[in-house]
Amino acid sequence: MRKEVTYLTRFLILIIFSIILIQSALAATIYGTIYDAALDKAEKVKITIDTIPVQYQISKDSEYSFEVPAGTYTLKAEQYQYKEIVAKMQEDLTVNEDGIYRLDLILFPIFEDFGENETNFIEESITEDNKNIKGYFLLFIPLIILIIFILFRMKSKAYQRKNLPKTDSNVPADLQEIYTFIKKQKRATQKELRKQFPLSEAKISLMISDLEQRNLIKKLKKGRGNIIIIK
Repeated sequence: MRKEVTYLTRFLILIIFSIILIQSALAATIYGTIYDAALDKAEKVKITIDTIPVQYQISKDSEYSFEVPAGTYTLKAEQYQYKEIVAKMQEDLTVNEDGIYRLDLILFPIFEDFGENETNFIEESITEDNKNIKGYFLLFIPLIILIIFILFRMKSKAYQRKNLPKTDSNVPADLQEIYTFIKKQKRATQKELRKQFPLSEAKISLMISDLEQRNLIKKLKKGRGNIIIIK
């Protein structure tokens, strides 16, 4: 009988130990940084999560971390000054599987002892601010319309300039002969231009680049040479 009790005790201990190992294996890590309402790192914060048993930490470096199994929890954070809570937050979270999850916390200040006068003052201030905002908005409507009109006119003029028909009336005399030859032939190679005009290869290249910058021709690469066409 005593042996059976001993075996049963060992079996129960083994089951409990296995459950603990399984929960540890399936545990998730929740960590993050704690900030105040101004998004500065908050210190002296107590963080609590309602696992079984409940876990809590006192964060002095604005960081926290918990190991929790799968489940739904409520995470609370409270910042203390002179043993009083000055800011806090609360958030519900669900952990479905193991892993590492980052959850940053933002604390919001606690306002207490607001009487009727303070509440009325806040409501009146909000109403007055709304009136001022509406007045400024109505004042800026004509200015916004004027700016939109000016931008539209500028864009329209730029489009018209872009789509003006191309002309060769401003082509210098030293380029006019080459441009006229290309225009007559519809297309030509640099080799053909060197044969037609007694100029150096470098001079021909410069003149072609000049015509290309004036948006009168287009240079296409073919093999080791270029084909020039009227644009």
